[in-house]
Amino acid sequence: MRALDPSIPYFASQNAILKYLAFYLLGILPFVKIVEDSVALPYITTWDAIKKLFSFSLSPYGVLELFVTYLLSHNDLMIKHFNKRGIFTQYWTLNEEYEIKKAFKHTSVNGVLTDAPTLGKSVLMSLF
Repeated sequence: MRALDPSIPYFASQNAILKYLAFYLLGILPFVKIVEDSVALPYITTWDAIKKLFSFSLSPYGVLELFVTYLLSHNDLMIKHFNKRGIFTQYWTLNEEYEIKKAFKHTSVNGVLTDAPTLGKSVLMSLF
């Protein structure tokens, strides 16, 4: 599809985002070619949100999943790196007013995905 219309945005897959996170943590992300135009990252603000997203357990896999999600949610330096490279960054899925405010006040993210667009618009209007 993109070959027919190069203006169609190319989103990073979950696997690509995990790969970029590993490259970032190793300090080699600046040297890696990124072909995607946009990355959508999970944003976790509360323990309830964690429980909703994952069948969280204290197994090694559950702890690793929580750690990776936390890194993606609270790593503004990686978001700034993506932004400097012209990659649109967004968090998913923020449906509460405090989540949207926190994301825009404390990170450099370009946008948010929400199931409540009217709420999202009113929060953004109050922030900017």
